[in-house]
Amino acid sequence: MVAIEPCADLDTTKNGTNTEISEPSNAQTEESSMKDDGFETASDGEGGSDGQDRKPDSSKAEEPTPEEPTAEQLQQKALAQANDAKAEGNKLFGAGQYEDALSQYAIALQIAPEVPSSSEIRSICHANSAACFSKLGRYDDAIKECTKALELNPTYMKVLVRRAEAHEKLEHFEEAIADMKKILELDSSNVQARRGIQRLEPLAAEKREKMKEEMIGKLKEMGNSVLGRFGMSVDNFKAVKDPNTGSYSISFQRKVAIFTGAASGICEAAARLFAQSGAYVVIADIHDELGRHVATSIGLNCASYIHCNVSDELQVKAAIDWT
Repeated sequence: MVAIEPCADLDTTKNGTNTEISEPSNAQTEESSMKDDGFETASDGEGGSDGQDRKPDSSKAEEPTPEEPTAEQLQQKALAQANDAKAEGNKLFGAGQYEDALSQYAIALQIAPEVPSSSEIRSICHANSAACFSKLGRYDDAIKECTKALELNPTYMKVLVRRAEAHEKLEHFEEAIADMKKILELDSSNVQARRGIQRLEPLAAEKREKMKEEMIGKLKEMGNSVLGRFGMSVDNFKAVKDPNTGSYSISFQRKVAIFTGAASGICEAAARLFAQSGAYVVIADIHDELGRHVATSIGLNCASYIHCNVSDELQVKAAIDWT
């Protein structure tokens, strides 16, 4: 009879059966390790052993939604984009591509919001646009852009100089002088502005005299068209300048003026005006009583009446001969 020794690797249960304690497989060990590290396994993600989907874990925190940008952040972004467009415009200006530079400055002005924080870049873009227009010889547009820049920055010295130069190009000497005087108000030591005023003042005075002569010429044409109806012209009047005030007084050179139909209406008023200016007037009309009354009221020393029907050539000739 042979005796069997018990095995140390076996564990005897109380019901007498032998159970072998097996080591876990490599796959089970790897899955357990992944769970410990927080990774989601296939079984965790697709459901339990019963094949049904698991319900979402309500204990997990929801991801926060991105916040909407504030108004200030939007303004800062717009300013940054406007600065980029302005910088590109400056590069194009330096390369002599003035039309393309204008487009970039226009884009910057469209992007930059009209708020106090953007006043500086907007004024600079208007000033740079004015520089482009000056290079292109479009001085009227340059003046407009300078004015817009100065509305945003009234002490923008460079823009005052630029606008004065554009005014001078267009022979707007008075306006150029006004800009240079403004420069001196801001900087009394500005030699360029002081010399500019000294140079432009004689030109402005010459232009004023030229404009005055042109205006007098137009007034003469208009006056002759009216006075011609009475056989007169503006040469019958003399303008005398007052040396103290620079104003003019007009006197009528003593001549005889015949006013037909002057017993009433506008011709009567014209006759009275001429008589006041020193002319001797003849009231020619078919209404004898009214005509004599007008002549008497004007004064018989400078007015008289004669019966005349202008449709009768002989009566007209007699009236002229009578004077």
